[in-house]
Amino acid sequence: MNQVVDGSVFVTSGGQLSCTEVYHAVVPQWDGQMNTSEKILQEIVSVCLNTAAARRMNSIAFPAIGTGIMGFPKAKVAAIMFDEILSFSSRIKLQSLQEVHLVLHPSDAESIKEFSSELTKRTDISAPAASGTGAASVGAVTSPAPGVHEMVIRSVICQVKVGDITKEDADIIVNSSNHTFNQYAGVSKAILDAAGPAVVQECAQLAAQPNKRFILTQNGNLQCKRILHIYIKKTAADVKRAVCDVLQECEAQQFTSVAFPALGTEQSVDLPAHWDSMDNHTVKMVSLSPVSQEYNNVIQQFMRTCQMRIIKIERIQNSPLWLNYKIKKQSIDSRNGNANNEKQLFHGTDPNTILHVNHNGFNRSYAGKNAASYGNGTYFAVNAMYSAHDRYSRPDSNGYKYMYLTRVITGVYCVGTQGMVAPPAKNPSNTTDLYDSVTDNMAKPSMFVIFNDIQAYPEYLITFSK
Repeated sequence: MNQVVDGSVFVTSGGQLSCTEVYHAVVPQWDGQMNTSEKILQEIVSVCLNTAAARRMNSIAFPAIGTGIMGFPKAKVAAIMFDEILSFSSRIKLQSLQEVHLVLHPSDAESIKEFSSELTKRTDISAPAASGTGAASVGAVTSPAPGVHEMVIRSVICQVKVGDITKEDADIIVNSSNHTFNQYAGVSKAILDAAGPAVVQECAQLAAQPNKRFILTQNGNLQCKRILHIYIKKTAADVKRAVCDVLQECEAQQFTSVAFPALGTEQSVDLPAHWDSMDNHTVKMVSLSPVSQEYNNVIQQFMRTCQMRIIKIERIQNSPLWLNYKIKKQSIDSRNGNANNEKQLFHGTDPNTILHVNHNGFNRSYAGKNAASYGNGTYFAVNAMYSAHDRYSRPDSNGYKYMYLTRVITGVYCVGTQGMVAPPAKNPSNTTDLYDSVTDNMAKPSMFVIFNDIQAYPEYLITFSK
């Protein structure tokens, strides 16, 4: 698949959403005051608007793009999106696109506050007209319904509202995505889940096309006509460009309404580049070739302390588990600094629990089944030989044993004690600042224990025998 750059937007059908198309956008990480991500977010909003206009959509709905795990400041995103909508309205002769919806989650009080504040500030602001000879007409802010703020900008009704963007009936719903248009987190996950597998499949097909900033898909199960998926980097300029592009696309396609989330405000987590295609599945087991470098890397770690016979090695591709793990790692990296927070450790398992771990990850409620000397968490060994003991990797009827090579976020740790149900506080005066994990020996650890299930990702399943 060709690499898709930040700011790309893919258009798919609305699938099962109640829209005509979905615009899938690749949103970058916020880069602070460097302005690169800001410019890309501007571009994404611009692309979505232009695309909706070009494809003659009547409306488009945006979420608050980038305000979640992408780290965009919510006030910045609100300003960018209003700038792009105003700019688009002032310089484009609108024929079909009549409505732009900015849809905010009811629980996101900060986004609601910032977007409402920005809308209020715009009441007396005029945008330059396309001809440069006059000002665009910007009406007063009104509140036609609870949680809805509205103003008229020339012929466009602009609303900021609290709600679920998947329930919007705008012609276009804007989905802020990553550069491969397969982001499965935050608002993007909600849109793809609601739209259904047909939209996910269409995104995968359209993402294979090179140099796509956005894609327009079917609506799937949503009420819109289409979904516009757009990739936005973390700058105000990018959001501005994206809003403008969306409005222009809606106008070109003769759509009359569009719904935006708060663009660029979510963090982006991509699936590993070396993974095989998920083929519209959330979990996939991939057998590694014995001649591959990946296979050799795993076997070398195993054989360093354990000389048992390898039967096969499988890579576990579980997109929901991976995304949760990476988001947790980003949080701990941010708190501790990026160095040495993650280790590759071993975990022996019972044949009857393999399916559960592959699909749902590790479960600390099983603590005490094999060992719980350092707390009631999930245990991981530094050496494969420890996990190869029959107590931890009980053979099946064929004599096969099973062990995971696991990514574990150990972070900052201390020595654990029996009966612990959580890591202790780093400082007794601050009981909320806990260690990330515990170990058996600070000088020479042989095992680590975690108390949060998403701190471990079962990366490889090793099948072996004595």
